[in-house]
Amino acid sequence: MSVNGRFLSIVSILLLALLSSGVQGWDARVVSDGDNLQDIVDAASPGDVIEVKSGTYSGPLQIAVPLTLRGVDSGGGPPVIDGGGKGSVVTILSDSVTFEGFSVRDPGSRSSNAAIKVLSSKNVIRNNIIDGGDINLGVRSGGTEITGNTLDKGSVRVFRGTKIAISGNTILDGDIVLSESYDNLVENNAVTGGGISVVKTADNYIYSNTVDANKGGAGIDARSSSCNRIVGNTVHNCRVGIVVGDSQNRIFMNDFTDNTLDADSRGRDSDDDDDDNDDSLDRIFTNDSADDTLNANARDKGSEDQWESPDEIVYRYAGADYTGHIGNYWGESNLGQDKDGDGIRDTPVQVGDTPAYDRVALMAPSKMYKVPGRVWEDDIPKRAGYDAGISSDVSETSTLSLSSTLATSTVSYRILPLGDSITAALDGSASYRYWLCHALYNGGYTQSPEENVMVGTCYGVTMECHPPLYSDFDSDHEGHGGYRIGEILYGDTGHPAVGDLSDWVLEYKADYVLLHIGTNDLLWKTWSIDPVKDKWYLDQLIDGVEEIIDVLRADNPDVKIFVAKIIPGNQEDPAANEAGHNNVIVFNNRIPTMAAEKSTSRSPVIVVDQWTGFDPSVHTIDGCHPNAAGEKLISGKWYQALKTRLPAPTPTPTPGCSIP
Repeated sequence: MSVNGRFLSIVSILLLALLSSGVQGWDARVVSDGDNLQDIVDAASPGDVIEVKSGTYSGPLQIAVPLTLRGVDSGGGPPVIDGGGKGSVVTILSDSVTFEGFSVRDPGSRSSNAAIKVLSSKNVIRNNIIDGGDINLGVRSGGTEITGNTLDKGSVRVFRGTKIAISGNTILDGDIVLSESYDNLVENNAVTGGGISVVKTADNYIYSNTVDANKGGAGIDARSSSCNRIVGNTVHNCRVGIVVGDSQNRIFMNDFTDNTLDADSRGRDSDDDDDDNDDSLDRIFTNDSADDTLNANARDKGSEDQWESPDEIVYRYAGADYTGHIGNYWGESNLGQDKDGDGIRDTPVQVGDTPAYDRVALMAPSKMYKVPGRVWEDDIPKRAGYDAGISSDVSETSTLSLSSTLATSTVSYRILPLGDSITAALDGSASYRYWLCHALYNGGYTQSPEENVMVGTCYGVTMECHPPLYSDFDSDHEGHGGYRIGEILYGDTGHPAVGDLSDWVLEYKADYVLLHIGTNDLLWKTWSIDPVKDKWYLDQLIDGVEEIIDVLRADNPDVKIFVAKIIPGNQEDPAANEAGHNNVIVFNNRIPTMAAEKSTSRSPVIVVDQWTGFDPSVHTIDGCHPNAAGEKLISGKWYQALKTRLPAPTPTPTPGCSIP
């Protein structure tokens, strides 16, 4: 993209923002009691705001246009949408819908019926009152926010969702249930008479929730799950505080009080053939169990849950600093002795009737132990190429020479390099894109390595647009360091201004796409993905890649998409290294079938095997990011694949760069 193009794009965005802020209040359509709400919604245009006054409106209601539907209390309370006991009361079919301020009641009695059913992505469901019925989020509902709602005898249920935020909701006699879902946030919710279930999930954050009075079940159920962070929650008056088993999570700084049983490590069901090979290896530490009893049991003696911090920690207790592993607090009656005054019991505590011991049990509640915030850095997802210290302020981004972006183009097509930091490259690197631009030039496909053939909202290296090692190439790209598949689709909540793929493609039209994505979903795990047992997780990732293809085709129905079998990586920890290699392999094994099913004659999907021949010990800087040799290897494979689809080259010019 040219500099002038970027400038005009920014100006256009600013003008649209100013116009929108100036006319939003005037353009809102006001609906009064007695109006047919479905007819008004059907007649709306994208971006419309419809304000609905107090009254009762008949459902079911379907929203198939991206708009804001806002309930306004005009004196008779929030407007009511009544489903009349028929089907789901509100069904959201369009992306980018905001639905807020309503009272929703009386869905149909079938399990598939809901108060609010979400079948689309990037929606906001906010500040509603649900009287009997669930908020259900189905497949491809990613990037949706469920916040500030009150549900009475209803639950929030997510199936195969990613990048969903469930925060600040009040749930009475219901649950929050995530199933076959990953990379979601459940935060600051109050659940009474129910619990939070993350069975068969991964990479979710369950943070600072309060769960009370689930007399029939668990406050938190985390069985058959991996890599979840369950942090800072308060669970009391439940039959079981937390259930783990066949799971590998980090569970810390929670408060379990007045539960009949605080921890239940179930492992696999007793009728599983491999019952003696339970994969349960949760890290459970700095939690408080103040019931004056050790409440935990194990249904499977194969459980290997660890009741202490995984690493030694520098902590402050009673005014002094200490270094060591720390465990959990088990109440006043289990204090024992602490002769050296370090806040750790001198003798281990057996964890109920389990075979496990908390060998570093705390003498006081965890709040009495001060731990530097940096200790918890491992509980932020590791992201290839992400540096939290790098500012995204445009004034600090780059002094990159703009000669390449000013170059004109003699070709009619554009190539989009899309992915994470493998695409973006790190500071001090050339990037595979440098070698590819020179290969295209040497092959006669462009008239200059700097010819305007690449597109993307970023340029240079890193997503912050830093200067590359060499500047003589067209450096535009769509590489976003640390991004997972879900963040390409729905954006990163830490960088909301950056947008997501559906925003980026508005800036250009890509004819060829080089997609290398999945490293951050797969590599940074101690959890080894089983292609059978964990098929749901692989299905989620592959569904995400397919959705990326759909977004690209919505921008250009004729786009040619090259999908990589992604490169391997190395890690220092042997277990993590073995798991990471396995995870990339099982993901790569799914790519050819996906490509064959998604490919069309108009928009083919071509597999490019970047895995074979790539050795992280030889071809990377740090076990993950390519060095010059790795960049050339990746570039060469992209180039050979592109040659099968690009228009015929012109006569080869005098080479400006020799590619080994």
